[in-house]
Amino acid sequence: MALASSAVLIYEIAITRVLSVVLWYHFAFLAVSLAMLGLALPGVWFSFRRPGPAWLGRSLLASGCALPASVLLVLRSGDVAPRPGALVSAGALAHGQLLVIVFALLLPTLSLGNAVCLLLLEAREKLARAYAADLLGAAAAAIAVVPLMHVLPTPALISASGLLPVAAALCVAPGYGWYAVAAAALVVAFSTNGSLLSVHRTKSYDEPGNILAERWTPTSRLVVFPSAFFATESRVAFGWGLGSHYQPQPLEQLWIEQDGSAGTPMTRLTGSPGDLPHLMFDVTSLAYQLRRPDEVCIIGAGGGRDILTALAARAEHVDAVELNPAMVEIVSEQFGRFSGDIYHRQGVRAVISEGRSFLARASKPYDLIQVSLIDSWAATAAGAFALSENYLYTTQAARLYLEHLKPDGVLSISRWIGGNHQLESARLAVLLDQALGETGATEPRKHIYVARAQNIATFLVALRPWTSSQLAQLDSVCSTRGFQRYWPPADSVPHSTVSVVLNEGTRVYEQAGFNLEPATDDKPFFFQTVSLFGSVDPQLLARLSPNEGAVGAVKLALGLVGSLAVALFLLPFLIAQRFPTMRAVGRPSVYFFAIGLGFMLTELAWLQRFVLYLGHPSYAATVVLGSLLFGAGVGSRIAAHAQPRTLARWGVVVPAAIGIVNLGLGAVMASSQALDPAVRTLISVVLLAPVGLLMGVALPAGMTLFPEQGRPWFWAMNGTASVLASASALLLAMSIGLVATVWIAVALYLTAAVVLGSAASKHPRAAG
Repeated sequence: MALASSAVLIYEIAITRVLSVVLWYHFAFLAVSLAMLGLALPGVWFSFRRPGPAWLGRSLLASGCALPASVLLVLRSGDVAPRPGALVSAGALAHGQLLVIVFALLLPTLSLGNAVCLLLLEAREKLARAYAADLLGAAAAAIAVVPLMHVLPTPALISASGLLPVAAALCVAPGYGWYAVAAAALVVAFSTNGSLLSVHRTKSYDEPGNILAERWTPTSRLVVFPSAFFATESRVAFGWGLGSHYQPQPLEQLWIEQDGSAGTPMTRLTGSPGDLPHLMFDVTSLAYQLRRPDEVCIIGAGGGRDILTALAARAEHVDAVELNPAMVEIVSEQFGRFSGDIYHRQGVRAVISEGRSFLARASKPYDLIQVSLIDSWAATAAGAFALSENYLYTTQAARLYLEHLKPDGVLSISRWIGGNHQLESARLAVLLDQALGETGATEPRKHIYVARAQNIATFLVALRPWTSSQLAQLDSVCSTRGFQRYWPPADSVPHSTVSVVLNEGTRVYEQAGFNLEPATDDKPFFFQTVSLFGSVDPQLLARLSPNEGAVGAVKLALGLVGSLAVALFLLPFLIAQRFPTMRAVGRPSVYFFAIGLGFMLTELAWLQRFVLYLGHPSYAATVVLGSLLFGAGVGSRIAAHAQPRTLARWGVVVPAAIGIVNLGLGAVMASSQALDPAVRTLISVVLLAPVGLLMGVALPAGMTLFPEQGRPWFWAMNGTASVLASASALLLAMSIGLVATVWIAVALYLTAAVVLGSAASKHPRAAG
């Protein structure tokens, strides 16, 4: 049971990374939903027709072969698409690629679900013990999967996880020894064949065949190309927003692509960074030309372009903060001679950390904090919407940046203002305006300066209002470089989305169905600008980015998966004409649906919140999942020996414990954010493991106290809730926030406690 469960969790987490490369990140929640569907569905079917004794061994061996086959199908799913990026819009859900992916995900999850359900059926009176092994195996996988993703390419890891169910087959069906050897050989052959598990087509382009390097990590897939392959002049210096006065010059640059949707240049450095003229003609460098900064903090240093700019501006010390350690290894080690090892240049300190987590521990103020186009649009190992850059664009983040500036320091943030991402700058303007007001600025808009070049806007934010001489100096730089001033308003400043929201507010966009309210740590979805409940002109939506299509895609995908779950769970009862009466299973149905939905809402909301606290999405996945699942496994073992009255009391304690942690979590995180990472990890485990223990009692308690003949239906209700929960959690968090999402889970567990208490009072053992 533990081996099979480990394979399920490794697959569930790791396949999210692969999906993020071939699909847009907002579809990655399918991994969780379909894994829950595959696990729960066989239990319902088997309750009507008990399989033969050979099914268990065959299911485990089939699972071992299905895992490598699944990742191969996902990687090749783009071959059915008529053009790259066909799934950028919500309306493309009916496309063949998505159908291939749904089939590919169900292939291993259904076969593993078969094995898990058969093992539970064989457990009989030892059900709680078997369920505990299931949870503890999942906990072990949660702890191991992220470190393994640093060592093995993610597709190879998924394929190699097929060895786990093969090993499980040897435990329960030793007569299948030779078959197991053959299956293991097949898994090894798949896992070691790099060309077979390579990416041919990403979500936005057909991948060129001139790859210089590839690295899979829990955060993203990094690929190094000889040049910016999408540029019309690949050998000309690349810049995000080069001014109109820049004269193109040849420059040797490599291109590092992340998950097929975002990239960063790496520049050959043979002399001094000051010898690279294109740097100061990029609008992202505007702050460096106001005054020479001594202390600089660059959040998201990537391929080193901003580090070069800081050194060209003669900064004395640069803290280059990068979330992905593989990025630093590629730039400084693998291509260190090409890049001049920019991360370890004199005066530069490489910091592997999430930007806000680093600043929370930083003791010195900075002359300049730069956040330049930090986005990957990549689902991390923590989940579909747990984007590593989410927490960089909230009001709390902006306040933190401002708090770590010297009195005359400057915050520089660059985002898209043209093209299909034009709403980002409007939302950023509103966010900075509010953050400045919260820090005490009486006229926040006088602290903001915005300049544009090409489709990029750079926002400069000062602790004091810009003086007329400073504005004149910035205007002079813009005139020299070919940038255009977009704020503060003046006769020559063009009308823009930034000027609309700063002058008139966001009402005009709200009427059009967009949500430009400032993102917060509780609702950190900066890139999702479409209102959940609004209506947007489809033609306008089609001209915007995949981020704007994310909300509609998730809602439609939720409907698709929900319909699939309801149909498949209810179909066996319809075929067998064995629908239970509402009197018999009405309350138990409420109970199992409530605990299934409550567990997943709690898990997914806390997973997102701990990304910021622990400093990395991967750490959050390991600590949150590992703690909750380990605690739940222990709780399940305890439930096996508990009396009915004890189980009823535990049912009341569960929502109380979740509520207490949810209530105090913000204060605990804020007060301990600056502590050592190991201490924060320990605090997280202490908070989460006891809650997981209590939640782990719920399912075996229900199976014990409710009539045994209703178990297939109870399993169906719990499974349906789990399938619906992953997308529901996203929509709830985007609508009401992460904290409120957990309060809904508390209400669900309270409902379950009432039902459980009633069942315990009527149980035959209650008198004892």
